[in-house]
Amino acid sequence: KKVQEGDFSVSDVVVDSKNEIGSLTKSFDVMTHRIQELMEQNVHEQEQKRKSELKALQSQINPHFLYNSLSMINWKAIEAGEEEISQVTLALSAFYRTTLNKGRTWISLRLALQNIQAYVQLQLWMHDNDFKVHYDVDEKLLDYELPSLIFQPFVENALEHGLDIKEDPDHQIWFCIWENPQTDLIYVSIRDNGVGMDTDTLAHVLEYHGVKNVNDRMKLSFGEAYTIQIKSEQGKGTEVLLHFPKVQKGESNES
Repeated sequence: KKVQEGDFSVSDVVVDSKNEIGSLTKSFDVMTHRIQELMEQNVHEQEQKRKSELKALQSQINPHFLYNSLSMINWKAIEAGEEEISQVTLALSAFYRTTLNKGRTWISLRLALQNIQAYVQLQLWMHDNDFKVHYDVDEKLLDYELPSLIFQPFVENALEHGLDIKEDPDHQIWFCIWENPQTDLIYVSIRDNGVGMDTDTLAHVLEYHGVKNVNDRMKLSFGEAYTIQIKSEQGKGTEVLLHFPKVQKGESNES
């Protein structure tokens, strides 16, 4: 019954019987060990696959050419007295610098926050500043790390599927980072006051490609318990809640 429920810790059952029950028990032990090995192998292969996909995505852009081009545009804008163009260029440069992250698949919360701030600033210019964003961040948590490219899809969804189709002009996003001292876990909330989702859409939202990709990477990186939680109420908005343990990999020992 325990194996049927996914608990493979019941293997290594000791039996001395030489009859059919003894033979069946030994075969059962071999089977559970093999299943556990295959499960661990599958998790490892999926993790390696996602790392390869991320590295392939990052390698599609030549960062030196991109940064040099943006730097040139920035100086041209400054020479021409175009302050706003200079600011847009700097925000775009910061966004791609933190997105590419020197090819690393993990990123500090500090850089992840900078990435979101640059992305939001670009979106503010594109939206004629028709929404407000509020940051509430515990600064002492910013050196801890998580997988790259986690937050941006949810901020993008908040704008595209939440605020952009809302008739009420009160458009707001809240981005918060805090810790729970009782569990020693880090929490990140991305909330909007957009149109929200109906119960059927909410029930299947973790199956959507972008959201599923992020959810799978969080579980592969931290464990099955660290799935993404999404709360939404139609007409009131949506909140994405992530939680994960404190990790400091460092550039030299990233796995």
